[in-house]
Amino acid sequence: MNGFPKRETVERLRAIYKKGTRVELENMDDIQAPPKGTRGTVLFVDDIGSVHVRWDTGSTLALAYGVDSAWILPSVTTKCAGKEQVWDSREDAMECFLDAMLESEGSESGRYALIYAKLKAGADYASDED
Repeated sequence: MNGFPKRETVERLRAIYKKGTRVELENMDDIQAPPKGTRGTVLFVDDIGSVHVRWDTGSTLALAYGVDSAWILPSVTTKCAGKEQVWDSREDAMECFLDAMLESEGSESGRYALIYAKLKAGADYASDED
């Protein structure tokens, strides 16, 4: 890659890689890179288009624009009993809340059912609050 990306490119990257977006490393040209397939959470995109990620391994090595690559994971966020959790897949979240719903009773079961229904309807954020 020769030179820095245009401002429009950096703004497009910021729109795609918003803070909190979950990613999975595809390729990183760095000796200290985490292994391919490592997942992480986007922290920010800097002025030269590097995507800064807190990898689940603890590393914070950035993805260099035009050199490195990562997949954006189709994550969802849930909030249940005040605890927020980011899931790397809708299916995992739905399975967890379905199991919890079936293994509980009363208002607790209702709380899990509400989140499950919101996820099934396609929500990217599902809470037990109305």
